[in-house]
Amino acid sequence: PSKTADPEGRWVKVGLRTSDEALIDPLLEDVVLRQVQRRMAATAGLPVSHAEPLIVLRYAAGQEYRPHSDALPDSLVTPVERGGSGQRVATVITYLNASCTGGATVFPRLDLRVQPHAGNVLSFSNLDGEGRPDPDAVHAGDPVTAGLKWICTLWMRQGPHRPLAWVVDASLP
Repeated sequence: PSKTADPEGRWVKVGLRTSDEALIDPLLEDVVLRQVQRRMAATAGLPVSHAEPLIVLRYAAGQEYRPHSDALPDSLVTPVERGGSGQRVATVITYLNASCTGGATVFPRLDLRVQPHAGNVLSFSNLDGEGRPDPDAVHAGDPVTAGLKWICTLWMRQGPHRPLAWVVDASLP
């Protein structure tokens, strides 16, 4: 089951997020997964060294992620100036299949709805111009009404997040 960070920085299962997830350990990635992540990071204009581990998510019929921000609670953020990787500056979602109905990614404040289509990538900023969580970035995953929705998500930080050993040949696109 997917988990969410609460305001105290604990990872907990909550009712607003009912999907299932698997974290891909960067030490177990192959060349293809690393290239995919480099391309995903590039859509956010950042190097893969700023990425958290790739997450694969599965939404079955009835599962959803109600409106939320991908910005982390302050308790999980160490500013770049203090040697940390900072806040989640961007989210990159890749839609992996087209065999579901429902499951759109919705931005309520922007009146924007993105339907899942296999191979499409959605990239957006989580912070405003002042570096604070952007209320316009609040989004939701509508309930899947039939089939399965598969996506992978890469959250990008303000500064390097992955140990250098995880970033093989960072000069590749």
